[in-house]
Amino acid sequence: MRNIEHKPSQDDAIIETTEIPSQEEQQMTSGPKRSHRPFALRFLVTGGIVLLALAVIFSAMLFRSRPDSQPRPGTVTAQNQPTSQASLTATPASSSTSTSQVVAITIAGGVAYAGADKTVFALRASDGTLLWRSNIDGGVGDQPVVAGGVVYVTASTDSTATLYALRAGDGAQLWHRTSNGTEISTPIVANNVVYVGTQEGEVLALRAGNGNVLWQYNDNNFGFLLPQLVDGVLYVETNNEQPGNVYALRTSDGKLLWHYTASASLNGTTVIDGVAYVTAQDGTLTALRTSDGQQLWQRTLGGGNLGTIWDQVQALNGILYVAATNMSAPTASTSSPGLMPQALDIGSVVWGSFQAAPAAQMIPLKEGISTLYAIRASDGTTLWHFTMNNGKNGIVGWLAVEEGVIYASVMDASTPNTSAGHIYALQSTTGAVLWHYDDTSASTSFAVLANGVIYASAYSQDSNDIVFALRARDGSLLWRRAMGQPLYDAPVLDGTTVYVGAADGSVYALRADNGTVRWHRGAEGA
Repeated sequence: MRNIEHKPSQDDAIIETTEIPSQEEQQMTSGPKRSHRPFALRFLVTGGIVLLALAVIFSAMLFRSRPDSQPRPGTVTAQNQPTSQASLTATPASSSTSTSQVVAITIAGGVAYAGADKTVFALRASDGTLLWRSNIDGGVGDQPVVAGGVVYVTASTDSTATLYALRAGDGAQLWHRTSNGTEISTPIVANNVVYVGTQEGEVLALRAGNGNVLWQYNDNNFGFLLPQLVDGVLYVETNNEQPGNVYALRTSDGKLLWHYTASASLNGTTVIDGVAYVTAQDGTLTALRTSDGQQLWQRTLGGGNLGTIWDQVQALNGILYVAATNMSAPTASTSSPGLMPQALDIGSVVWGSFQAAPAAQMIPLKEGISTLYAIRASDGTTLWHFTMNNGKNGIVGWLAVEEGVIYASVMDASTPNTSAGHIYALQSTTGAVLWHYDDTSASTSFAVLANGVIYASAYSQDSNDIVFALRARDGSLLWRRAMGQPLYDAPVLDGTTVYVGAADGSVYALRADNGTVRWHRGAEGA
C-alpha cells in the first residue's frame, strides 16, 4: 500500500495514470547534471567507514546475483486521480551477458549514447535503431560525456581504468588513456581540453583531439577524483589513509592555487558562488573561499561512530540544503534485523571495477539516521533540520531543490527484508512537510525533477525494480512501471521520453506522460 499524506486511498489493484503537461524538447551536449553521482561506484574510505565498505563487499558476494525475471504489472494506488489500467507492454531483453550491468545513458542530438559492460552503443532516440556499437575493456561507470562530436566514456576492469574517446558519428575509437588504478573520474570537457582524475593520484589535462597530455599534477596522494571546473579553476579531491584533501588547480597550466586538508576523509566538494563547500565523513561541513582556500566557517552536523555520508550540497537564495546520514554500529537496543538497501553514490561502495553488484547493495547490521538541513550560506547557521523516516534506520537516496521546495528520498531499513522507501517535499524556508509519498515495496534509488514531475527509479528486493513518476506539487502518482529486472542508474529525461538502462544491458524508452514503452533494445541486439 502506498499513500500520500492526508489523501484517501483507493483500490491497490489499480494502476492509474494522469496526464501531465508536455515537455519541451531538450538537447544534452554533455553528461547531464546529477545531484550526487559523478561516477557510478565510488569507494568508502578510512576509519570506521572502511568497515562499512568491507561489509558491502562481503554482502555483495553473498547477496544477489540478480537473476533475470519476467516483468509483471506493478500494483499501486494513485489517489484522487481518474482510473485507467496500465500494463507492462514490453518484455526485458534476454541476454547471455551479465545481468548486473550498469547501463549509463546520455541523449545528445537525437541520439541515445549508452555504455554498458564492454560496450558503448548509439541508438536513434526516436525509435531505438542501432547506429553503431564499439567494444571497450571493462564496465562503464558513468554516463557518457558528449562534446565536440566526441563521446567520452570511462570504464573499469579489476586492475585498470580507461578513458575512451569515440567519434560520435560512427563510434570509431579516436584515442584512449589507461590508468593502472581501477577508477578514473568522469571527464570534464572545456575548450578542447579533457580534464580527468585517476585513482593513481594524477590530475590530467588532455588535448581533446588526440589525448596528448597538456599538463599533469600529482601530489603523491591516493585517488584524484570528483573534479569540478568553475571559472578557470579545477577543484579536485583526494582520499587516502590520512584525512582527505581539496586542491584548486589553474586549468591553463595545472598550477596549484591552494590546498586544503580536511579533518577526515571526504564525501564531496561543491563550488557555489565563490565558495567551496566540503563535506567530510566525521560530520563536518566546511566553507572555503575559492579565491585563496581560506576557511570561512565550519559546522558539525552530527556524525555516527562509523561516520557520515552526504548527498551533494545544493543552494537556493543564499541557503544551503544538505542531507546527511549518520552511520553507526547498532547496539543491542537499537539493532535492526533488517539490511540497509542501496548504499548508492552518496556513501558509495568500492571502486568502479567491482562490477558484480553495481549500485544497489545491502549494508548489513548498520544503523543510519538521515537528516535534512537548511544552512545559511553566509555563516553556517542551521535554520532548520528535519529527521527523515521518523528517525528510524534508513539512508538518503536523492535530493533536489526547486522553486522553494526541497525534495528528498530515504530508503527505510528499519524492518527486515524490506525495500520500502519514502519521498518528502518540504517548504524550503521552514522545513514544513508539504507532502510525503510512501512505498512499501520499492525504494527510490535515483530521480530527476523536471517540468513539475519527479521521475524515479526504485529498488525492489525481488529484482523487479520500478520506474515511476510523481506530480511534484502534491506527490500524487502519475504512473508506475515494473521493469522485471534491476536498474542501476538514474532515468534520463529528454523531451517527452524517459530513457532507462536495465541490468541485462538493454535500454528502454518510456513515454514521459504515462510510462508506456515507446521502444526497447536488448543487449543482444546492440
